[in-house]
Amino acid sequence: CLARYISDDLMAWTNIEPFTEFEADAEILECPDIFKMGDKWYLTYSRINRDQHRKTFYRIADTPEGPWRTVLENGLPQETFDGLFLYAGKTASNGADRYISGWCSTGEKVNNSNELQWAGALISHKIVQAPSGRLYAVIPDAMNNKFVTESLCNSLLKSGSVSETADGYNIGSDGKVVFNRNGTSCRITMTIDASAANKFGIALGACDEQDNINKLELDLTNNHWGRPCVFMYNNDEEINFTTIDIPDDRKFNITLVIEKSVCTMYINGKTAFTNRIYKMYNNPWMIYSAEGTTLFTDIKIYK
Repeated sequence: CLARYISDDLMAWTNIEPFTEFEADAEILECPDIFKMGDKWYLTYSRINRDQHRKTFYRIADTPEGPWRTVLENGLPQETFDGLFLYAGKTASNGADRYISGWCSTGEKVNNSNELQWAGALISHKIVQAPSGRLYAVIPDAMNNKFVTESLCNSLLKSGSVSETADGYNIGSDGKVVFNRNGTSCRITMTIDASAANKFGIALGACDEQDNINKLELDLTNNHWGRPCVFMYNNDEEINFTTIDIPDDRKFNITLVIEKSVCTMYINGKTAFTNRIYKMYNNPWMIYSAEGTTLFTDIKIYK
């Protein structure tokens, strides 16, 4: 259950009946928050369980008393804002828009269960409500507008099955295109057409020998999580994941924001995926296709 207190002046507080009716398997519903958006009420919390679902979740209700239920779209639960690297999220509004802010772990593992370090950097997403009641995490306008100066995007290497198009690259299975170092914070945008592909992505932080590759890979198959996801792999080790939607045209508008060792990928204005990747400034980055032929177009870098 969740304890509740109410106050008229934020000074004197009265204990009232706790919340007991909600769908959650969390050992502790950490950092809970309640807010109204449109005609719905939302309860957010962080799931403290030491597993691959230690994320910030939300539930929906018609009144602030609950019961709190999981949002379903096409029979699938829609319940998180990001992956493992947005934790202890709390929301706030500026009167017009609502944002969720939490911390991105340093990425250090603290035990044999691969539990992440409880410390990190501030991460914020803007929250958008869909007609179904689902909440999307999207790039804040201020962050999008911070990077406006277009920078040169030079390809350094093409490997495997790669052909250039008028405004991009058509990359076959195991093909890749490597780009120049960015050297500083930036915003990268591109469009990906996956009409003929199932697995593809962006790799960051790899040294010249590319022996320590960090991949943000979109997997459109029903993988071991039973639905399409975007994964973060260090070499072949799965570090993080969150679920994604596949649009009917299988096209993905990608925005990647990089600041020091933190990067967030925003996908089609619906999904946010934050990760901790070191050496992103100092090393090249690349686009690749792992299964099928993927068309990458309109690749731009803004600083």
